[in-house]
Amino acid sequence: KTIQRDQADFVRLTGASPIEGVRRPAESDARTQRQAHQVPREEYVFAVRKCRELAPGIDHDDLSAQVASAFGWSRRGHEIAAAIDAAIAIVERDDSSG
Repeated sequence: KTIQRDQADFVRLTGASPIEGVRRPAESDARTQRQAHQVPREEYVFAVRKCRELAPGIDHDDLSAQVASAFGWSRRGHEIAAAIDAAIAIVERDDSSG
């Protein structure tokens, strides 16, 4: 296994297990809250897949809102919406390619 740093400055361990959850902040601890750029792409993709699994046929806007909620965000500013939209596009592309 090797360690690599990606374009978003996240450290990756090649051959590591995939992400299997979403880290939600503790309501009483502001130190656990993250901004959109502090969440790795794989975690967004996991959240999109899980929300689609739990609500088949969910429309794009509701899916985006549910993913934001999974991370503890009640609002979707530009940065959050862009990150979630990118993850939705990845999942849709993966689903359409088989």
